[in-house]
Amino acid sequence: MIISKREFEDLALLQEEPSLSMFIPTFRADKNETSKLKWKNLCKNAANELEKSGYGRKLIDTLIGPAKEKLEQPRFWNELSDGYCYFASRRNHFAYALPVHFESAYFISDRFLISPLLSYFSERQRFFLLLLSKQEVRFYEGNKHSITPVKIDDLVPQDSKMSSEPASLQYHTAGGQAIFHGENSGDEERIALEKYFRDVDQGLLKMLHDEQVPMVLAGVEHLIPVFRDISGYNHIEDDFIRGNVMEDDPVLLHEKAWEIIQRQNRKEKKIHPVSFDELMKREKASADLDAISNYAQEGRVETLYFHENFYKDQDPDNIWKIHTCLIDAWNNGSEIQIDAGELMPKNSAPLNALLRY
Repeated sequence: MIISKREFEDLALLQEEPSLSMFIPTFRADKNETSKLKWKNLCKNAANELEKSGYGRKLIDTLIGPAKEKLEQPRFWNELSDGYCYFASRRNHFAYALPVHFESAYFISDRFLISPLLSYFSERQRFFLLLLSKQEVRFYEGNKHSITPVKIDDLVPQDSKMSSEPASLQYHTAGGQAIFHGENSGDEERIALEKYFRDVDQGLLKMLHDEQVPMVLAGVEHLIPVFRDISGYNHIEDDFIRGNVMEDDPVLLHEKAWEIIQRQNRKEKKIHPVSFDELMKREKASADLDAISNYAQEGRVETLYFHENFYKDQDPDNIWKIHTCLIDAWNNGSEIQIDAGELMPKNSAPLNALLRY
Protein backbone atom coordinates (compact mmCIF):
# COMPACT_ATOMS: atom_id res chain seq x y z
CA MET A 1 0.00 0.00 0.00
CA ILE A 2 1.40 3.37 -0.99
CA ILE A 3 1.19 6.08 1.65
CA SER A 4 0.94 9.54 0.15
CA LYS A 5 2.78 12.58 1.43
CA ARG A 6 -0.57 14.07 2.40
CA GLU A 7 -1.42 11.05 4.53
CA PHE A 8 2.00 11.25 6.17
CA GLU A 9 1.49 14.93 6.98
CA ASP A 10 -1.97 14.23 8.39
CA LEU A 11 -0.49 11.56 10.67
CA ALA A 12 2.14 14.01 11.87
CA LEU A 13 -0.57 16.39 13.08
CA LEU A 14 -2.44 13.86 15.22
CA GLN A 15 -1.91 14.14 18.96
CA GLU A 16 -3.76 11.95 21.46
CA GLU A 17 -2.64 10.13 24.57
CA PRO A 18 -1.93 7.27 24.38
CA SER A 19 -0.71 6.89 20.81
CA LEU A 20 0.87 3.56 19.91
CA SER A 21 3.42 3.08 17.10
CA MET A 22 4.64 -0.42 16.16
CA PHE A 23 7.21 -1.58 13.59
CA ILE A 24 8.48 -4.97 12.43
CA PRO A 25 10.60 -6.19 9.53
CA THR A 26 8.65 -8.52 7.24
CA PHE A 27 9.34 -10.82 4.33
CA ARG A 28 7.75 -11.51 0.96
CA ALA A 29 7.98 -15.28 1.35
CA ASP A 30 9.46 -18.16 3.33
CA LYS A 31 9.80 -16.40 6.69
CA ASN A 32 6.17 -15.61 7.44
CA GLU A 33 6.20 -17.49 10.75
CA THR A 34 9.18 -15.42 11.87
CA SER A 35 7.26 -12.22 11.13
CA LYS A 36 4.16 -13.49 12.93
CA LEU A 37 6.18 -14.38 16.04
CA LYS A 38 7.81 -10.94 16.09
CA TRP A 39 4.37 -9.33 15.78
CA LYS A 40 2.88 -11.52 18.52
CA ASN A 41 5.70 -10.61 20.93
CA LEU A 42 5.46 -6.94 20.02
CA CYS A 43 1.71 -6.89 20.71
CA LYS A 44 2.25 -8.63 24.06
CA ASN A 45 5.02 -6.27 25.15
CA ALA A 46 3.10 -3.16 24.11
CA ALA A 47 -0.01 -4.36 25.97
CA ASN A 48 2.04 -5.04 29.11
CA GLU A 49 3.58 -1.57 29.05
CA LEU A 50 0.18 0.06 28.53
CA GLU A 51 -1.15 -1.88 31.52
CA LYS A 52 1.84 -0.86 33.67
CA SER A 53 1.19 2.75 32.69
CA GLY A 54 -2.30 2.50 34.19
CA TYR A 55 -4.45 2.20 31.10
CA GLY A 56 -7.57 0.03 31.37
CA ARG A 57 -8.18 -3.25 29.59
CA LYS A 58 -10.87 -1.79 27.33
CA LEU A 59 -8.54 0.89 25.98
CA ILE A 60 -5.69 -1.59 25.60
CA ASP A 61 -7.97 -3.86 23.55
CA THR A 62 -8.95 -0.86 21.42
CA LEU A 63 -5.30 -0.15 20.65
CA ILE A 64 -3.91 -3.68 20.37
CA GLY A 65 -6.98 -5.62 19.18
CA PRO A 66 -6.76 -4.80 15.45
CA ALA A 67 -3.03 -5.59 15.52
CA LYS A 68 -3.59 -8.99 17.16
CA GLU A 69 -6.29 -9.84 14.62
CA LYS A 70 -3.57 -10.00 11.95
CA LEU A 71 -2.18 -13.09 13.68
CA GLU A 72 -5.32 -14.99 12.65
CA GLN A 73 -5.12 -13.96 8.98
CA PRO A 74 -2.70 -16.30 7.12
CA ARG A 75 -3.22 -14.54 3.81
CA PHE A 76 -2.10 -11.24 5.31
CA TRP A 77 1.37 -12.63 6.06
CA ASN A 78 1.79 -13.76 2.46
CA GLU A 79 1.11 -10.32 1.00
CA LEU A 80 3.64 -8.16 2.84
CA SER A 81 6.59 -6.10 1.71
CA ASP A 82 9.83 -5.39 3.63
CA GLY A 83 8.32 -3.72 6.69
CA TYR A 84 4.99 -3.30 8.46
CA CYS A 85 3.97 -0.41 10.68
CA TYR A 86 0.85 0.13 12.78
CA PHE A 87 -0.43 3.28 14.50
CA ALA A 88 -3.34 3.32 16.94
CA SER A 89 -5.05 5.68 19.36
CA ARG A 90 -8.55 5.82 20.82
CA ARG A 91 -10.00 7.23 17.62
CA ASN A 92 -7.56 6.30 14.88
CA HIS A 93 -5.96 3.17 13.41
CA PHE A 94 -3.53 3.17 10.47
CA ALA A 95 -1.32 0.42 9.06
CA TYR A 96 1.07 0.23 6.11
CA ALA A 97 3.09 -2.54 4.47
CA LEU A 98 6.01 -0.71 2.88
CA PRO A 99 9.26 -1.46 1.04
CA VAL A 100 11.20 -0.16 4.07
CA HIS A 101 13.32 -2.26 6.43
CA PHE A 102 12.07 -1.41 9.92
CA GLU A 103 13.60 -2.61 13.17
CA SER A 104 11.21 -4.40 15.55
CA ALA A 105 10.06 -1.76 18.04
CA TYR A 106 7.06 -0.08 19.65
CA PHE A 107 6.54 3.37 21.16
CA ILE A 108 3.84 4.80 23.42
CA SER A 109 3.48 8.56 23.64
CA ASP A 110 1.04 11.39 22.95
CA ARG A 111 1.76 11.25 19.19
CA PHE A 112 2.79 8.73 16.56
CA LEU A 113 6.46 8.09 15.80
CA ILE A 114 6.03 8.38 12.05
CA SER A 115 9.49 9.71 11.18
CA PRO A 116 10.83 6.22 10.29
CA LEU A 117 8.44 6.39 7.32
CA LEU A 118 10.56 9.20 5.89
CA SER A 119 12.80 6.43 4.53
CA TYR A 120 9.91 5.61 2.22
CA PHE A 121 9.91 9.12 0.75
CA SER A 122 13.65 9.43 0.20
CA GLU A 123 14.33 10.01 -3.48
CA ARG A 124 17.61 8.12 -3.13
CA GLN A 125 15.81 5.13 -1.65
CA ARG A 126 12.64 4.68 -3.70
CA PHE A 127 12.02 4.27 -7.39
CA PHE A 128 9.15 3.35 -9.68
CA LEU A 129 9.42 0.86 -12.55
CA LEU A 130 6.95 0.92 -15.42
CA LEU A 131 6.90 -2.01 -17.86
CA LEU A 132 5.51 -1.06 -21.27
CA SER A 133 4.11 -3.10 -24.12
CA LYS A 134 1.30 -2.59 -26.62
CA GLN A 135 -0.84 -5.17 -24.83
CA GLU A 136 -0.37 -4.22 -21.18
CA VAL A 137 1.58 -2.21 -18.63
CA ARG A 138 2.85 -3.21 -15.19
CA PHE A 139 3.90 -0.96 -12.37
CA TYR A 140 6.34 -1.66 -9.53
CA GLU A 141 7.67 0.24 -6.56
CA GLY A 142 11.17 -0.57 -5.44
CA ASN A 143 14.10 0.38 -3.28
CA LYS A 144 17.65 -0.85 -2.79
CA HIS A 145 16.48 -4.13 -1.31
CA SER A 146 13.39 -5.20 -3.21
CA ILE A 147 10.66 -4.55 -5.71
CA THR A 148 6.90 -4.83 -5.21
CA PRO A 149 4.12 -4.98 -7.83
CA VAL A 150 1.46 -2.28 -7.44
CA LYS A 151 -2.08 -2.96 -8.64
CA ILE A 152 -3.12 -0.37 -11.23
CA ASP A 153 -6.05 -2.23 -12.81
CA ASP A 154 -8.48 0.47 -11.73
CA LEU A 155 -6.27 3.27 -13.09
CA VAL A 156 -5.16 2.20 -16.56
CA PRO A 157 -6.76 0.51 -19.59
CA GLN A 158 -6.77 -3.27 -19.30
CA ASP A 159 -6.21 -3.91 -23.01
CA SER A 160 -4.88 -1.56 -25.65
CA LYS A 161 -6.85 -3.48 -28.33
CA MET A 162 -3.94 -2.76 -30.65
CA SER A 163 -3.07 -5.21 -33.43
CA SER A 164 0.46 -6.46 -33.84
CA GLU A 165 2.77 -4.44 -36.07
CA PRO A 166 2.56 -5.52 -39.68
CA ALA A 167 5.72 -6.98 -41.10
CA SER A 168 6.16 -3.95 -43.36
CA LEU A 169 6.21 -1.50 -40.45
CA GLN A 170 9.70 -0.40 -39.44
CA TYR A 171 11.02 2.30 -37.19
CA HIS A 172 14.14 4.21 -36.34
CA THR A 173 14.94 6.77 -33.67
CA ALA A 174 15.92 10.36 -34.25
CA GLY A 175 16.45 12.96 -31.57
CA GLY A 176 15.22 10.51 -28.95
CA GLN A 177 11.90 9.97 -30.75
CA ALA A 178 10.56 6.84 -32.44
CA ILE A 179 9.90 7.37 -36.16
CA PHE A 180 7.55 4.82 -37.78
CA HIS A 181 7.45 4.23 -41.51
CA GLY A 182 5.79 1.65 -43.72
CA GLU A 183 2.85 1.16 -46.07
CA ASN A 184 -0.16 3.21 -44.84
CA SER A 185 0.33 2.07 -41.26
CA GLY A 186 2.94 4.24 -39.56
CA ASP A 187 0.63 7.10 -38.67
CA GLU A 188 -2.14 4.80 -37.47
CA GLU A 189 0.26 2.81 -35.30
CA ARG A 190 1.74 5.95 -33.77
CA ILE A 191 -1.67 7.51 -33.10
CA ALA A 192 -3.03 4.32 -31.52
CA LEU A 193 0.09 3.86 -29.41
CA GLU A 194 0.04 7.46 -28.22
CA LYS A 195 -3.64 7.22 -27.29
CA TYR A 196 -3.07 4.08 -25.26
CA PHE A 197 -0.01 5.46 -23.49
CA ARG A 198 -1.76 8.77 -22.82
CA ASP A 199 -4.60 6.89 -21.11
CA VAL A 200 -2.04 4.93 -19.09
CA ASP A 201 -0.20 8.10 -18.11
CA GLN A 202 -3.35 9.92 -17.04
CA GLY A 203 -4.36 6.97 -14.88
CA LEU A 204 -0.95 6.75 -13.21
CA LEU A 205 -0.88 10.49 -12.50
CA LYS A 206 -3.97 10.09 -10.34
CA MET A 207 -1.75 8.03 -8.03
CA LEU A 208 1.56 9.82 -8.57
CA HIS A 209 0.50 13.46 -8.84
CA ASP A 210 2.51 14.62 -5.80
CA GLU A 211 5.45 12.22 -6.13
CA GLN A 212 9.01 13.20 -7.05
CA VAL A 213 10.42 9.68 -7.14
CA PRO A 214 12.52 8.61 -10.14
CA MET A 215 10.77 6.31 -12.59
CA VAL A 216 12.57 3.77 -14.76
CA LEU A 217 10.88 2.69 -17.99
CA ALA A 218 11.26 -0.79 -19.44
CA GLY A 219 10.21 -2.22 -22.79
CA VAL A 220 10.99 -2.70 -26.44
CA GLU A 221 13.19 0.21 -27.43
CA HIS A 222 10.85 2.05 -29.83
CA LEU A 223 8.04 2.21 -27.23
CA ILE A 224 10.07 4.15 -24.67
CA PRO A 225 10.36 7.54 -26.44
CA VAL A 226 6.67 7.41 -27.35
CA PHE A 227 5.65 7.16 -23.70
CA ARG A 228 8.31 9.64 -22.59
CA ASP A 229 7.07 12.25 -25.06
CA ILE A 230 3.46 12.18 -23.86
CA SER A 231 3.98 11.57 -20.12
CA GLY A 232 3.15 14.25 -17.60
CA TYR A 233 5.38 12.67 -14.95
CA ASN A 234 8.49 14.82 -14.63
CA HIS A 235 10.89 12.37 -13.01
CA ILE A 236 11.51 9.71 -15.68
CA GLU A 237 15.11 8.52 -15.87
CA ASP A 238 16.98 9.01 -19.16
CA ASP A 239 18.26 5.45 -19.18
CA PHE A 240 15.82 2.54 -19.43
CA ILE A 241 15.64 -1.26 -19.49
CA ARG A 242 15.56 -2.62 -23.02
CA GLY A 243 13.82 -5.73 -24.29
CA ASN A 244 10.66 -7.79 -24.04
CA VAL A 245 10.54 -7.32 -20.28
CA MET A 246 7.09 -8.78 -19.62
CA GLU A 247 8.66 -12.23 -19.34
CA ASP A 248 11.61 -11.17 -17.18
CA ASP A 249 11.97 -12.24 -13.57
CA PRO A 250 11.16 -9.36 -11.16
CA VAL A 251 14.47 -10.03 -9.39
CA LEU A 252 16.33 -9.34 -12.63
CA LEU A 253 14.22 -6.25 -13.31
CA HIS A 254 15.00 -4.96 -9.81
CA GLU A 255 18.71 -5.45 -10.38
CA LYS A 256 18.67 -3.57 -13.69
CA ALA A 257 16.46 -0.74 -12.39
CA TRP A 258 18.51 -0.24 -9.23
CA GLU A 259 21.69 -0.05 -11.33
CA ILE A 260 20.14 2.83 -13.28
CA ILE A 261 19.09 4.60 -10.07
CA GLN A 262 22.55 4.13 -8.54
CA ARG A 263 24.26 5.58 -11.62
CA GLN A 264 22.13 8.69 -11.26
CA ASN A 265 22.79 8.88 -7.52
CA ARG A 266 26.54 8.68 -8.06
CA LYS A 267 26.35 11.78 -10.23
CA GLU A 268 25.29 13.70 -7.13
CA LYS A 269 28.52 14.27 -5.24
CA LYS A 270 28.56 13.24 -1.62
CA ILE A 271 29.91 15.72 0.91
CA HIS A 272 33.58 15.29 1.67
CA PRO A 273 34.36 15.34 5.42
CA VAL A 274 36.94 18.12 4.94
CA SER A 275 34.36 20.23 3.12
CA PHE A 276 31.82 19.54 5.87
CA ASP A 277 34.31 20.64 8.55
CA GLU A 278 34.88 23.85 6.65
CA LEU A 279 31.13 24.41 6.35
CA MET A 280 30.75 23.89 10.10
CA LYS A 281 33.41 26.55 10.77
CA ARG A 282 31.40 28.93 8.60
CA GLU A 283 28.17 27.90 10.44
CA LYS A 284 26.74 26.47 7.22
CA ALA A 285 26.57 22.89 8.53
CA SER A 286 26.12 21.06 11.82
CA ALA A 287 26.28 17.60 13.38
CA ASP A 288 25.03 18.73 16.81
CA LEU A 289 21.57 17.37 17.59
CA ASP A 290 20.46 20.26 19.80
CA ALA A 291 21.64 22.88 17.32
CA ILE A 292 20.04 21.06 14.38
CA SER A 293 16.77 20.85 16.32
CA ASN A 294 16.70 24.64 16.56
CA TYR A 295 17.73 25.10 12.93
CA ALA A 296 15.00 22.72 11.75
CA GLN A 297 12.35 24.55 13.74
CA GLU A 298 13.54 27.88 12.31
CA GLY A 299 13.48 26.55 8.74
CA ARG A 300 17.24 26.95 8.28
CA VAL A 301 18.00 23.36 7.25
CA GLU A 302 18.61 22.84 3.52
CA THR A 303 19.44 19.10 3.64
CA LEU A 304 19.10 16.75 6.60
CA TYR A 305 20.82 13.35 6.69
CA PHE A 306 19.64 10.66 9.12
CA HIS A 307 20.26 7.01 9.90
CA GLU A 308 17.41 4.83 8.58
CA ASN A 309 16.68 3.05 11.87
CA PHE A 310 17.73 5.85 14.18
CA TYR A 311 15.42 4.59 16.93
CA LYS A 312 17.37 1.35 17.35
CA ASP A 313 20.32 2.53 19.48
CA GLN A 314 19.13 5.84 20.93
CA ASP A 315 17.73 6.64 24.36
CA PRO A 316 14.02 7.63 24.44
CA ASP A 317 14.69 11.36 24.84
CA ASN A 318 16.96 11.41 21.80
CA ILE A 319 14.52 9.34 19.75
CA TRP A 320 11.77 11.90 20.18
CA LYS A 321 14.20 14.80 19.69
CA ILE A 322 15.35 13.30 16.39
CA HIS A 323 11.73 12.62 15.43
CA THR A 324 10.68 16.21 16.09
CA CYS A 325 13.69 17.51 14.20
CA LEU A 326 12.89 15.35 11.16
CA ILE A 327 9.23 16.40 11.12
CA ASP A 328 10.12 20.10 11.51
CA ALA A 329 12.64 19.85 8.68
CA TRP A 330 10.09 18.05 6.48
CA ASN A 331 7.40 20.64 7.20
CA ASN A 332 9.83 23.46 6.36
CA GLY A 333 10.74 22.02 3.00
CA SER A 334 14.15 20.55 3.80
CA GLU A 335 15.53 17.75 1.66
CA ILE A 336 15.57 14.60 3.79
CA GLN A 337 18.15 11.96 2.94
CA ILE A 338 18.88 8.54 4.40
CA ASP A 339 22.47 7.81 5.30
CA ALA A 340 23.62 4.84 3.25
CA GLY A 341 26.92 4.57 5.13
CA GLU A 342 28.60 6.97 2.74
CA LEU A 343 26.63 10.21 2.75
CA MET A 344 27.05 11.54 6.30
CA PRO A 345 30.50 13.04 6.92
CA LYS A 346 29.93 12.78 10.68
CA ASN A 347 28.51 9.26 10.65
CA SER A 348 28.62 8.80 14.43
CA ALA A 349 26.16 11.66 14.90
CA PRO A 350 22.44 10.88 14.63
CA LEU A 351 21.90 13.79 12.22
CA ASN A 352 23.99 15.88 9.80
CA ALA A 353 22.61 19.11 8.39
CA LEU A 354 23.51 21.52 5.62
CA LEU A 355 22.10 24.96 6.35
CA ARG A 356 20.43 27.52 4.12
CA TYR A 357 21.91 30.46 6.01
